[in-house]
Amino acid sequence: MVADPKIALLPLRDLLWENFERLLLDFAQAEDDVAEARRYGVAGQAQAGIDVAGRSSNGRWYAYQAKKVDRLTESDVRAALDAFVEGRRPFGASRLVIATTSEGTRTQASDLIHSYRSAHPSLSFELVWDAQYISNRLRRLPRIVGRYFGDHVAWRFCDADVLAGYMAPQRQTALLGTELAGADPFALGVHEAIEAYGAAGALPAYVRRPFDAELAEVVRRACAGKSAVAVLVGDSSTGKTRACWEAVCALPVGWRVWQPARGAEILNAPGRIGPRTVLWLDEIKRLLLSGDHAADERVAVALGGLIGDRIAGPVLVLGTAWHEDWIEMTRPPGREDEYKQRRMLLVGRRIVVPEIFEEKEIGPLRTSNDARLAEAGEHAEGGHVTQYLAGGPAQLERYENAPPLARAVLDAAADARRLAPGIRLTEQFLAAAGDASLTSLQRDLLPDDWFAAVIAYTGAPCRGARGALGRVRPSLLTDVEHEPELRLADYLEQKLSRERATLCPADWFWTVAERFAATAGDRVAFVSAALTRGRLAAAERLADRAAALGDPRGLERLGAHAEEQGLDALPYFERAARAGSELAMVKLGFRYEDRGRLDEAEQMFRAALSSSEKYDAKVGLGSVLWARGEHEAAIDLYEEALSDDGGPRAVEYQARELASRGDHELALELTCRSFAAGNSEAFTGLAWCYVGSDHERAVQVLRQALLAGDRNALRELAIVHEHSGDLRLAEKFGELAARYGDISGLCLLSRIRGRRGDLASARGALWQAYNTGQEWVLLEIGELHERMGDLKRAERFYRRRLRQTNSSASGHSLADGLVRGLIRVLARTGRFAEAEQLAVRSGSCATELLASLCTESGNYADASRLLDDLVGRGYSRALLQLARVQQSAGDLSGAEQSLRRACDAGVSGALRQREKFREEVAGGC
Repeated sequence: MVADPKIALLPLRDLLWENFERLLLDFAQAEDDVAEARRYGVAGQAQAGIDVAGRSSNGRWYAYQAKKVDRLTESDVRAALDAFVEGRRPFGASRLVIATTSEGTRTQASDLIHSYRSAHPSLSFELVWDAQYISNRLRRLPRIVGRYFGDHVAWRFCDADVLAGYMAPQRQTALLGTELAGADPFALGVHEAIEAYGAAGALPAYVRRPFDAELAEVVRRACAGKSAVAVLVGDSSTGKTRACWEAVCALPVGWRVWQPARGAEILNAPGRIGPRTVLWLDEIKRLLLSGDHAADERVAVALGGLIGDRIAGPVLVLGTAWHEDWIEMTRPPGREDEYKQRRMLLVGRRIVVPEIFEEKEIGPLRTSNDARLAEAGEHAEGGHVTQYLAGGPAQLERYENAPPLARAVLDAAADARRLAPGIRLTEQFLAAAGDASLTSLQRDLLPDDWFAAVIAYTGAPCRGARGALGRVRPSLLTDVEHEPELRLADYLEQKLSRERATLCPADWFWTVAERFAATAGDRVAFVSAALTRGRLAAAERLADRAAALGDPRGLERLGAHAEEQGLDALPYFERAARAGSELAMVKLGFRYEDRGRLDEAEQMFRAALSSSEKYDAKVGLGSVLWARGEHEAAIDLYEEALSDDGGPRAVEYQARELASRGDHELALELTCRSFAAGNSEAFTGLAWCYVGSDHERAVQVLRQALLAGDRNALRELAIVHEHSGDLRLAEKFGELAARYGDISGLCLLSRIRGRRGDLASARGALWQAYNTGQEWVLLEIGELHERMGDLKRAERFYRRRLRQTNSSASGHSLADGLVRGLIRVLARTGRFAEAEQLAVRSGSCATELLASLCTESGNYADASRLLDDLVGRGYSRALLQLARVQQSAGDLSGAEQSLRRACDAGVSGALRQREKFREEVAGGC
């Protein structure tokens, strides 16, 4: 029996003070049966310490004072009692109640109240209503709890008998997902297994492996009331989804399961995900690796907020991912950390699912009572038990033996899925692809039913599992009618995606995608794939066709691509705006404004506002009105934008733009407003607009930030002075930042003292930061040992800290950094073989680091070998580093070939690197 208790105490201290007063008003009416209850006075008035007043049924007036404090002291109570006894009592009130958010009341305060009762018998003084008292009484008052904390909290907090008539009906319809007890594992993505004579049950018996213990611990934490996350990472058909299903089957009655299909569903889910819900994120890349990094980050923030909500939980987030997708989703940040939220959500939550069974695990399968397991144990090749059960080996065999036309169709299906993950494969699309791959003579000789014959071959069941490529039979309960769809087997899709990763489809493929993709959204996905591979003409045709079908996002992406390449993006955004893109309207507005076309800019901003009330359109329109001298109207628009989500950041960016135009006074004014609206980075953003060009103005901005209460200002002043070369002032402000609680100030001090050559003092500052609980500074301490040339000490430090590092999310991140440090030391002390073993065990990032160290030392052969191995394992991004190594080694032909393969694979930045490479070669560099 798993305990799942009610919430013990309401978080009263998290309420705004106004809401605490309102709660006190409602609670007083219920608790004391007072009439004519009201809040007494308004903010700023003299109220004699009274916040709420009410008349009881016996005609007496009661007064209530709200104290929103973490700890109610005896002096606080005495001041309140004296004010009531000696001051003006509203309506002649004769009874005083002190209500506080403090969790308990000290005995001295209670004794003091008793003494005042004796001294003033004509007045009545209640013992303090503290958080414990109020919470206990509110257990019977779900309407008040729901009003101030949300219905989901009321459900977890109030007594069951009072909830029956309050929330049950609407709760049943509002919550997302279904009862876990009635969930269908196949609907959740669990693969169907092979058929075997005598086998009973829809699924074969489950065989537990070592990783299941890790997963069970995650589920146990969720059962104990703590939200938990796990992502099972492994190749296709390794049993990831089945393992998740078996794990959640251990959850007690009352748990639900919800499987969002798109990131937008998660963003629209607040308040509808109840406690004890499993978020089933099979193929998590659909939500966090969609190709739209801003949307991916928003989804990651939403999931992180859900996990961190101690009141709404517990929830259990279970996801699955392929290795290459996990690598991409958790890749260490570059200069600009665009995927910080996604990485923070995932790092430390991985559970690796082995691709193959070990021999000691296979032996018992051969004598299993489940005929399917017995067959798999006997016939699975190379330990691929789960793949055999799901038909993987047979699917691959079907592909390898396919006739040329069937193979062309399978290749087209695989290319479509790897270029645009998640798209629908329709018969029309794949038939057109097969047809386009033929010569004129081959096409003329084809029988009329050639495509049906292809699907008959590829769709035939593979030892009980679905075929390599077969038709998807929609449920009879499905209301949506659409063109018949085909599905490429998961195992085959992954294998072909890896094998064909560096191949760019022929021109005919893009034409087929333009004409026969199932939806406008699918065409948009192909636009991104075409752009990253340098197929601009194809991307334009796809975007125009998608826009004609009502989706202008392809044209938006063309515009963004043109901006990145330094080309004129205006024509793309104009076409997108005509197709209804609000984003394009806003971008056009700013560009028209930059070119002095204020009437057209205003038209665009107003058009965007008329359809969506976008905060950046308000900022843009405000900028236009200010330029025309309509300052009051402009300020009103800026204020409107500041009240929107994302608005304070947009106003900050406008302030930066104004600073670049020389309008420094308005830039500072908007920055102050942005900061006041909650943007803690507003002053920092403006200050760095001046760094390098106007040091004094940057300092003035940060001084203004200090006056406004910006906690970052001291640290940023230190950095700005360091940037200008004034290490004395930089150190002074770094010390001040550290003194006032900014731990990063200590790291700044370390860096500044290191630049002055005082390495011992630099190390002392880092240890001081570590002693405050900042474990991550261990990496800087190790690097400092390296810079001091004490590699033996650095090695001992890295090894000792690795042994002590825990397995938490932060621990995993720290361990990765310590591993990289140890690899550096091993490589620089000539122990390359040991460094390579450690790098291979630690993953692609560690291998890339070792390749870089090899390159630095002139060991191009080993660097190339390491990177070639990464590419062979499907990590195409390593081609960019491989090209740099080959260029350094003088192998220009090899570098050109690697860059071509990277471009064909759609690796981000490959086109730009190839262009730079060709310029360097042409210039004789």
